[in-house]
Amino acid sequence: MKKLSLNSKIAISIGILIAGSVLILCLGLNRMALIADNLHVIVSDRVPKMMYANHMRQLLYLQLFNERSLILEESPEGMDNIIKIMEKRHAEMQDVLVQYGKIADDLGKENLSQFSEAYDSWWKFTQEIRKKALVNDDKAAFELSRQSSDFRKKAETVVTTMIERSDKRMENETADAKRIEDESKYMMSAVGIATILIGIAISFIVMLITSRTIKQVISALSSNAEQVTTAAHQIATSSEQLSEASTESASSLEETVRSEEHTSELQSH
Repeated sequence: MKKLSLNSKIAISIGILIAGSVLILCLGLNRMALIADNLHVIVSDRVPKMMYANHMRQLLYLQLFNERSLILEESPEGMDNIIKIMEKRHAEMQDVLVQYGKIADDLGKENLSQFSEAYDSWWKFTQEIRKKALVNDDKAAFELSRQSSDFRKKAETVVTTMIERSDKRMENETADAKRIEDESKYMMSAVGIATILIGIAISFIVMLITSRTIKQVISALSSNAEQVTTAAHQIATSSEQLSEASTESASSLEETVRSEEHTSELQSH
């Protein structure tokens, strides 16, 4: 780190912050994709299965109610109306079974087969109950209804199992989505805090090293300045000494010239 330039140190600090930001972004996108997958499973699989299973049970209860109403109805017009309703509900049930079969897994298809078998057996008894009800043989109709109770109970048990399984799976998917969301928050927060702390630490180290470097440069400049001042002082002193020596030399020369002139004057006299 000490051998790096100031630009390199700053670039490293910024690079760490950028890397942390990119990591947070990647974590966020990855976790969002996982949550999206869970939501897709819930919306495209769990919810439709739950809706179909609930519709099957609703239709089953309506048919049981219509069967009892048919036995208790006395007027031919009322019976005809109930029979038409039962036929309509039966067609709806067959359509729901087909739609459910398109998205059911292996276990769902097995349950669907069990339900269809029990419901079809109950429906056959219903045809016989209808005949007895139309001739007002209520006792025989109730007896047939009693005999068909095992199929009715089996169909109810199977469809209830399907609903409970779908509900449990939906709860698990929702819990997984919540867990992934919480983990994402913790991970992104941890990475963000770690990135900030690392950035602060690197910046502090860079500032410390830079401060020391600046102090060293200032100290070197101060030392060089003192050396330059000392050299200048020495040069100034040398100049003064040279100036004094020149002055003395000039004085000596002047005295010598004067002495020679005096001697020449004496000789001429």
